[in-house]
Amino acid sequence: MRGYFDSTVRIVCDSPVNEDAEENMNFEVSLNGHDWTQTNITYSYYREPEMHSYFPDSGQANGGTSIYILGKNFPRINNPREFNAKFTPQSEKMASKVMPVVWLNDTTLSVTTPGGWSQGDKMDFQITFNGQDYDQNQFTFTFYNIAQVKPRSGPSDGLGGDIVITG
Repeated sequence: MRGYFDSTVRIVCDSPVNEDAEENMNFEVSLNGHDWTQTNITYSYYREPEMHSYFPDSGQANGGTSIYILGKNFPRINNPREFNAKFTPQSEKMASKVMPVVWLNDTTLSVTTPGGWSQGDKMDFQITFNGQDYDQNQFTFTFYNIAQVKPRSGPSDGLGGDIVITG
């Protein structure tokens, strides 16, 4: 595959098509077409994963909710630098937060939501299997923040009136 010079520390090339998703290919570079590097670096392929649904679709702003993503062809990857989920607020101007994804089987993934959000907000969340290319499924997760509950007590017969939750 032909690459191109991007900078003094980077060459860029497209990955070649490979029908065998299970095969790892050696990755070497030549600047003159004759002399090749000997890096022992490999490039691996995986079948294109499909994500169909997820649950739950909301959780507390302090994080810790496990989200399960359902689909097929999920590759078994254990590297959190490459296999993670990015949570990006839709309305707040805050930086995205990245969390590692856990492979459960070839049809189910899991990710724990990050905490530290100052308030509730809807988030776009996306999965990457290579640390660079995120899916385009437009999944949304809503973080809610319970700030106050009034009253904080009532009679045991349930006739104490409404409980008002704000956040």
